[in-house]
Amino acid sequence: MTLSGMAKTLWAKKSRMNGGVFWLPLYAHMSDTAGTARFIWNEWLPEGTKRMLASNIFSAETGFGDEDCARELYIFLAAAHDIGKASPVFQSKESFVNRELDLMIADSIRAEGLPLKQHSEYVNRACAHHSLVSELILDRHGFDKGIGEILGAHHGKPPNEGQISTLKAFSQNSGFSDEKWSAVQKELLDYAIESIDLNEVLPALNVKKTAKVIMSGLIILADWIASDENLFPYVEITDEVKNPKTRAAQAWDMLGLTPCRASEPFFGDPDAFFKKRFDIGKPRQLQVRLLEIARNLVSPGLVIVEAPTGEGKTEAALAAAEILAQQTSRCGLYFALPTQATSDAMFARILRWLDRLDDTGNLHSILLAHGKADFNADFMKIKLSGQVNVGDITDEENENVVVHEWLSGRKKTMLADFVIGTIDHILMAGLKQKHLMLRHLGLANKVVIIDECHAYDAYMSRYLYKVMNWLGAYKVPVIMLSATLPAGKRREIISAYLNIRDKPKRSGAKWKSGGNSPAAPEQAEETFAYPLITFTEGREVKYEPLESHMRNADVAVRYLPDDALQASLNDFLSEGGCAGIIVNTVKRAQDTYELLSERFGEDSVRLLHSRFISSDRTKKEHELVNLLGPGAKRPKKLIVVGTQVLEQSLDIDFDLLVTDICPMDLLIQRIGRLHRHKRNRPMKLKKAVCLITGVTDEGFDSGAEAIYGKYLLMRTKAFMPSEVIHPDFMSDLVQDVYGEKAAPVEPALAERYESARREHESKAKDKKQKAGQYQISDPVRSENTLLGWLDMDISDKLGNRDKSDISDKSGKRGEATVRDGEDSVEAIVVMKKNGKICLLPWIGNPNGAEIPRDGIPHNDIARVLAGCSVRLPSVFGKEWMADRVISELEEVYINENLHLWQKSKWLKGELLLVLDEKLRTKLCGYSLRYDREYGLIYEKQEGRYE
Repeated sequence: MTLSGMAKTLWAKKSRMNGGVFWLPLYAHMSDTAGTARFIWNEWLPEGTKRMLASNIFSAETGFGDEDCARELYIFLAAAHDIGKASPVFQSKESFVNRELDLMIADSIRAEGLPLKQHSEYVNRACAHHSLVSELILDRHGFDKGIGEILGAHHGKPPNEGQISTLKAFSQNSGFSDEKWSAVQKELLDYAIESIDLNEVLPALNVKKTAKVIMSGLIILADWIASDENLFPYVEITDEVKNPKTRAAQAWDMLGLTPCRASEPFFGDPDAFFKKRFDIGKPRQLQVRLLEIARNLVSPGLVIVEAPTGEGKTEAALAAAEILAQQTSRCGLYFALPTQATSDAMFARILRWLDRLDDTGNLHSILLAHGKADFNADFMKIKLSGQVNVGDITDEENENVVVHEWLSGRKKTMLADFVIGTIDHILMAGLKQKHLMLRHLGLANKVVIIDECHAYDAYMSRYLYKVMNWLGAYKVPVIMLSATLPAGKRREIISAYLNIRDKPKRSGAKWKSGGNSPAAPEQAEETFAYPLITFTEGREVKYEPLESHMRNADVAVRYLPDDALQASLNDFLSEGGCAGIIVNTVKRAQDTYELLSERFGEDSVRLLHSRFISSDRTKKEHELVNLLGPGAKRPKKLIVVGTQVLEQSLDIDFDLLVTDICPMDLLIQRIGRLHRHKRNRPMKLKKAVCLITGVTDEGFDSGAEAIYGKYLLMRTKAFMPSEVIHPDFMSDLVQDVYGEKAAPVEPALAERYESARREHESKAKDKKQKAGQYQISDPVRSENTLLGWLDMDISDKLGNRDKSDISDKSGKRGEATVRDGEDSVEAIVVMKKNGKICLLPWIGNPNGAEIPRDGIPHNDIARVLAGCSVRLPSVFGKEWMADRVISELEEVYINENLHLWQKSKWLKGELLLVLDEKLRTKLCGYSLRYDREYGLIYEKQEGRYE
């Protein structure tokens, strides 16, 4: 198609280089983006995602499921996405520094007969954003409204009805009221239609909401690639773009995104399979059965694995993920874990698995997704080399992985093939946030594994269920792992994935469909068996009870008064042994460590919690794994005092466990660190013993009550076995605590119990309501429109408090929103000595290495500095305190003349906590002190600890 002079004069991009007269015509950007979209579809997008899209697009000629329709619709939308730039208000916009180029283009437009005023002469210019104009151009030319909505969303946030009405009222801005502007818009629309084959059926296609979201993500992806000037160079104003329809091929080769290539299936028996993939000589029953179930599924969906620690759930899940990816034609994996520490540990395991996964030499992109990823040595080895043979890390040679630079941005992280990270990145798929479609696109392409799925409270669970709505609608295979999952939460997860409104409340009850929900599933009678695999086959829910290999691993339990701790440890460890003490607060851990190190000696006691600087904590964790991990040469006697970080983040094994009271599921999780590995133990510790502290006749330790609430603690105590916890009954204990069974509470405590129940239910209700404020609608029961889909997004949460961070560029606001915690404040800890800013003494030289103030710190120094960050106590993140704390810490840059530090990629946006030579400071009415052994200690300045 030969374009008119009018169409050729319109611009899409202008050079921001001072003095340059480079531009990119609109028609060229349309061709670039369409060509890019074709490569994305053919080379990068998994077949499973293509089928899902096709099944959600209806053609009057072919019905649902026509992949040709889906492909051609995508390429057309990519070509037409910026057609709204063919409007007066956009074409009159001025560039940042190049006024000469602005005048040249404007003169050319007017010379072709298109009326164009100065930009400032258009009234209410903001109402005519080009993405919204693109949407209405399609609407004006007879396209189904749902197709236009995809273009309206391509800048990350769909418009709403009000914005559409306003644009229609100011038609001078869009050019809709002018014959010539309308004509050039029609011409460019025809140019976009010419780029595809199915142009006749295109306008009448009907697109479901799920396909609209993924299509929007695909359009954003194509647009961002085609907008990269390094890939698609601009041309001088006097030149034409040469071969506009072939530029995409060269750009795609330069970009080098790893193509979607499924691993070669391995059809060996389970023993051979687990030997090849994991070097496991004899797989456990759970691993064998999950592999067999995955292989036999015809219509895979959700799999939930409930089993004790030590049963090999991770390897079983990875084996199933491989099979389900092949069966559903997905490429890649997201492995979600509760914490950064568990993500770091899993990253190394995934690297070893990838090394054994494929013999074809395919290249895979991989990312570690959390805020401290750049401190992970394995990840940085790959990132700094650009590409690394995994054998360099695993001492084997096979698979190649790469950290692709183009995918490293926060909004593109989920687009890598294999992503290991915290649960936040899953939960944020349910949060109203700009460019959410990219996160959905990345998840739709993968198999998803979620570890420790029991570990999320009522607030976080609402986000989890919302995300399950969407993953189920996308038919994404999801594998969830738990040591202890309440049956009620299991039902909620299944219902969310299958998008069913009503849930059965008791064993054997049937689901009912409600409203526009899909038909209710065929539901086998619910079971409380343990271990258990629950899985969906299409709409059918099935259960597979298993046997545990830990049948004789009884755990003796007894309550221990806090003041009897020393004597009890002295008795149990008289012949040696390694004891773990898990308490509920950092302050309690520090006090316990001080008490025990005085009694048993500092060499025999270790402390670990979340209030050490990152580098100190990492060293402590490595030391514990070396001392207590699998195959470690254990010390004769060792006591480890820690907080919840010992619950899940480290593969370590204790001979004896002492733990503060906590809800039953978490208690069993902690017991999983007891006799975890096969090894010889001292005679007194041959049998597993768990001592429970923090319990008195009057109630519970105040820290436990503050974190978990009285109600769950009272139910846990009420259902606690008097002598022994047997593995067969672990699930029953969890179901008792979280179910509707009446708790055997002593009559004297009945009134207190009832009060605790009311408080618990009220807080849970508040959490659910609060979680719903910034959640997206579900994919099935809401209207089939993107209009207003992200209205009242996370940026609105800020109100007038912090408009400077309205886009949540760091992502921290989103992470805080899905976790329902007070804002956690982190700061980099440095020391001021003789007027100089220095590293802490044990980080640099013994006197404290000086850090220059008068420039941007060298990357090596800046990285060490960033590793000195510490999370401040929760009091500093309270809503009434956080702003004051941040303001006071920000002033350090001014007072110490350190403003250039903010230009370092490692230090940008970080806060500084400056200590004196005795490692002390004051902050917002509190005294703080950092100690290498104890971590960060704080107290109110009048002397009372919080």
